[in-house]
Amino acid sequence: MNERESLCQYNQKIYNNHTTHLLFIFIEDSTNFRRYDIIERVKKSIKEVFSYSFLVFILRTQDHKDIYKVDTCSPKAGCFRIILSKELIGKFLEGLGCKEAVLLTEKADIDYSAICMSRCFILGLHTDFDPERFDLPKHTAVSLGNVSYITSQCIYIIHLIKTLCNNML
Repeated sequence: MNERESLCQYNQKIYNNHTTHLLFIFIEDSTNFRRYDIIERVKKSIKEVFSYSFLVFILRTQDHKDIYKVDTCSPKAGCFRIILSKELIGKFLEGLGCKEAVLLTEKADIDYSAICMSRCFILGLHTDFDPERFDLPKHTAVSLGNVSYITSQCIYIIHLIKTLCNNML
């Protein structure tokens, strides 16, 4: 960022260059989500390892079954919140450059090449999560192994895998 460029212009330039940022999507489809400490841990993890990434937290509202609070955060620009119906979430993510995604789940095969090739990752508790309920971008379910990791650990593992992939190219 140079002196003449505003923070908004700088973030727009990063946003437009889809090769420089990753998109981490945290989805919680339960109305009783109370673990806001998870969100703070995830923000800290992103800031430490992926400074040009965006976080999208999608949390179902208490009052309405199909209405979600969507907080979008960037370590460089801060956060903003919008309210969306579940039908618009996929379009919103596409607008952020997420055409295809990796859905991290313990019930899938390990596929490091999918992680290397992706720039869009769906994370979360996934206890009652049904990806078909949302109009999500095309996605591939991938596991990081037999261990159950917390979301912030997944971010560090993705960072390690992406670093190894970049070094092998």
